[in-house]
Amino acid sequence: METIILGSKEIFAIQYKHGQNQKLGYVRFWLNNIYLGAEHDEVYFSYMQGEFRHILNNKHKLFESFPYADYDSAEDILDEVLKSKLELSGANLIDKYILGFGESFDDFFIVGFFSNNKINFVWKLEEKPHFEYPNYPTEALMASVDIVYFERIIKEFDKSLLDTSQQLL
Repeated sequence: METIILGSKEIFAIQYKHGQNQKLGYVRFWLNNIYLGAEHDEVYFSYMQGEFRHILNNKHKLFESFPYADYDSAEDILDEVLKSKLELSGANLIDKYILGFGESFDDFFIVGFFSNNKINFVWKLEEKPHFEYPNYPTEALMASVDIVYFERIIKEFDKSLLDTSQQLL
């Protein structure tokens, strides 16, 4: 199967390719020309779609009260999230901002929050990743994506998966 890229890598894009099973494939997504996701690790498409739907369905309820939204540094945001997670009282409050897109994203710590009609992502490659990521930045990174653009790319991803699965039948 061919690799499909939906969106703009400079803003937000989903890159995927079907594996042997139409329910599984290789997925990366891109923010500000930097990819997230292991190139050679399959993920269930439905799991990823579920996380994207969770973000979109809860954008106004969950993400508008992110306690560290006014921090300027991606590193500071991740440090505060991790501190809060380690404190028993803060763990439940902060867990809703930690995003997981399936096994091929396990090497990344990803936080998402909503502010000013944008989805904001802050992430960092784990210190000892399972897979190799040559020349990947070691510092915490941050990107903002307009919610309308993000939603359009997610819908294109859903439609593309549906179209491809129907062709395989």
